[in-house]
Amino acid sequence: MLVVCCGMHRSGSTLQYQAACALAKIAGGAIRLGFGLEKAEAHMTLPGKPFYLVKQHDFRSVCRRWHPDAARFICSHRDPRDVLASMLQLGKERGAGWIAYIIRINNQWASLPGTLMCRYEDLLLDLPGEIGKIASHMGIRASATDLLSVASELSLEKQREFTDSLPRKDEASQLKSGHVQGGDIGKWQHLLSPEQADMVVNMAGDWMKENDYDFG
Repeated sequence: MLVVCCGMHRSGSTLQYQAACALAKIAGGAIRLGFGLEKAEAHMTLPGKPFYLVKQHDFRSVCRRWHPDAARFICSHRDPRDVLASMLQLGKERGAGWIAYIIRINNQWASLPGTLMCRYEDLLLDLPGEIGKIASHMGIRASATDLLSVASELSLEKQREFTDSLPRKDEASQLKSGHVQGGDIGKWQHLLSPEQADMVVNMAGDWMKENDYDFG
């Protein structure tokens, strides 16, 4: 089975990728394909280990042709104001067009059969529970001990400690130096200007309302 960890930038897709890889290993084997769907289709029917895992942000229409039994999608999203704040912390300026883009790709992934939608905020507040949802979505029977063990290895503290020591991108985890920030919920309130926050709401307000992100 192919497992695609996808969704908005800066919303936990790398964490989901690591969790899915750990769960696949528990289930009998994981082949990490890293980033990019171009690597995925050729591996879908190869014999051997049952799970092939890939990370992706941009939506690809080829996914609509894949049978739900052959592919599972795990899509993360986050308050787009915090997404923008996180990008700014990386020194990456983004405007209204980019906000529209991350909402569009989120909706495209959500439209596929076999997609598990996950909130970044839930990953922070209940990582073992969210890993349990991922396991169920992949058809993996994982014990409570397994879920707690995976969550412990992927804790924010351990992730930050690991990335701080990286000289370059780690292909196995898809992490790189500076990748893991504070993980704060609502950090946009002290990182975005009123004009930036208003821009996000203007571009994504309907989506935010549908997904229970309050903007007053």
